[in-house]
Amino acid sequence: MGAAGGAAGARGPGGAPRRQRNDAGRARGRVAAAILAAGADQFGNAETITTAGGGEQLLGAEVTAESVRTAAAALLGDSPHRRVARRVAAEIAEMPSPERVAERLPDFAR
Repeated sequence: MGAAGGAAGARGPGGAPRRQRNDAGRARGRVAAAILAAGADQFGNAETITTAGGGEQLLGAEVTAESVRTAAAALLGDSPHRRVARRVAAEIAEMPSPERVAERLPDFAR
């Protein structure tokens, strides 16, 4: 997991240990997304987000400075996209942390 995800042993500003928590909903899910998918699973992720109403996707020739600026301005306001993003963030924040899930794995091995 990247630094924002709180990997074990990761250090934050000033060398302090990062807290282990479910950052996805708290740090990243509060605003709508303008998605500029370029490859791999990004297209599927973009489709999931746009289908849920949490953002807008720009592809290929649609990606211009003006289109990105327009999408960002629309998404940063009090848009329906942002309300969806906040709702999804709240759902993610209620999910158990990866550490809590790992603690339960032995229960499923029986």
